[in-house]
Amino acid sequence: MSLFNRLAAAAQPAALAVYGTAVIYEQPPAAPFTVVVIAGRPQDIEPLDPAFIHLWVRLSDFLQAPAAGDLVAMDGVNNQVMAVHSETRGGGGGAWLSLNQVGA
Repeated sequence: MSLFNRLAAAAQPAALAVYGTAVIYEQPPAAPFTVVVIAGRPQDIEPLDPAFIHLWVRLSDFLQAPAAGDLVAMDGVNNQVMAVHSETRGGGGGAWLSLNQVGA
């Protein structure tokens, strides 16, 4: 792993502490759990679809990798994961989730 990637990976906990938001994540049939995410603006995460909400997650926070169909409750709104985009920049270890509101 390059020096940049090691430094970026080391910065992840601090970034989550400063910019993170706790959400409830559910991977049926497992019980829901809390995970800290960072919300992204669509224009910052090209070429992801701007019609979706985009959240960055640290993959080590999951026992099972995030997948399409998982559920995320955020600010009292239920969302479904539509796509998972692996993050390879900055040391990897994370993914961007594209969410769509359930029942909207």
